[in-house]
Amino acid sequence: MPNPHLIVDPVPSGSGGSLRVSGELDMVTAGVLRDAISSLAAEHDGSVVLDVAGVTFIDSSGINALVGARHGLTARGHALELRGMSPNVRRVLEVAGVVSHFSPEVAAAD
Repeated sequence: MPNPHLIVDPVPSGSGGSLRVSGELDMVTAGVLRDAISSLAAEHDGSVVLDVAGVTFIDSSGINALVGARHGLTARGHALELRGMSPNVRRVLEVAGVVSHFSPEVAAAD
């Protein structure tokens, strides 16, 4: 069942897969994102890119969903990349100490 607080749409891409995520990524909606990433990873053998420009809020449950998805993908030799992070989302991920796990630019700067 769709959740009105989080919208996850597939985006056509080359290798791997891409999803556009918008809304609130929290305890109520984290499962929606986990399921969407799992489905996409099952359909595409490659890394996953999330366009998170539309994410307006993220809490520890949302971070946990992202970290869990990243672990699952890296175990298969793939990556999870976040693109379009707002300053607020980036700051939450920085405070949690995980922003470099999802952004090649930040990892290269570390």
